[in-house]
Amino acid sequence: MTDQADAKPSDRISAALAGELPMKDLDAAERAVLHETIGQRLAHAVATTRWDLTSLPKPVRHVALDEHGHLREYHPDGSVTDLPGHA
Repeated sequence: MTDQADAKPSDRISAALAGELPMKDLDAAERAVLHETIGQRLAHAVATTRWDLTSLPKPVRHVALDEHGHLREYHPDGSVTDLPGHA
């Protein structure tokens, strides 16, 4: 692998995006490009993600432990059911 200090800026930015080069090792201009690239990727991900919950497999169950360690099921209407035998 080439020394990151000798790599061209786009290679250094790619390395930072991949987690192979710490962001602190980039200069101000490279960091600006990195932030812009991250912003573009995030905007693309948000725009292309299907947020339609009806596409999820049915039924969807949401369960969690309450503050007492009891397993509870949370329903879409806001109601909660204690699940027996899980205290």
